[in-house]
Amino acid sequence: MSVRIVIKAGGDFEDAQALVSDLVFWKNDDSKPHTPCGLNVDPGETSSALQPIGTGTNPFSYKCTKHDDEIGFIFLYNDFVTTNKTVTTPTPPTDPIPVATGGKSPYTMSAAEITPSGVSVTLVETSPAGSNAGISAILGNPPSGFFIVTFNLTAADSLGNNIDQQTVTITYSDFVTTNKTVAAPTPPTDPIPVATGGKSPYTMSAADITPSGVSITFVETSPAGISAILGNPPSGSFTVTFKLTAADSLGHEIDKQTVTITYNA
Repeated sequence: MSVRIVIKAGGDFEDAQALVSDLVFWKNDDSKPHTPCGLNVDPGETSSALQPIGTGTNPFSYKCTKHDDEIGFIFLYNDFVTTNKTVTTPTPPTDPIPVATGGKSPYTMSAAEITPSGVSVTLVETSPAGSNAGISAILGNPPSGFFIVTFNLTAADSLGNNIDQQTVTITYSDFVTTNKTVAAPTPPTDPIPVATGGKSPYTMSAADITPSGVSITFVETSPAGISAILGNPPSGSFTVTFKLTAADSLGHEIDKQTVTITYNA
């Protein structure tokens, strides 16, 4: 997009607002030439384009000399765009989830074509308001465990920038380890769940297994997760510990987390 700033009689101009990707032009309505931001603008003419690079925070500000060394500002906001989001435990799936960033509040926003059915989406402004805030979604009645929610976002910010029916994807993963206690009559060599959630297929490995002599083979657990099969477990009651490293197909990782399996004979 482009933003035009009008130089008024005497060389004055109003502070302007733009997105960081916008091109800025000056239109000189004064009878004298002016050089805002170093661009020469003859009377009645329009300057060449400038893409400001701001400094500071929320919003960024770009300084331009007006006249008599007076300073004017172009306030720059991050581009107004959607963002797909992956959320993992322990964050609750009903917490506000950012789905659009940038622009300037207040926003108008709506969600349509929400899947899966039964899920609702409430849209709220992301704090801090009035800056590069953005929009967050609050999910109502989300599925349990791993899930993916999609919807079409339509929104506009106070600068007139629009997001028009763009698809947003929210992925929730509860890929975590779990300590497990198993008791007779269940055999100690049956598959024992050691991680839940995530999305298959998984990669997984075990290290630092105690006690010595015990081996661990992994299998995928339906509908989602990882189970361990103990090889050569001790007799009677025992405790096995190991460090689990795993990743699911979405790139979520468990990094050398200690898992404890307790067996009560």
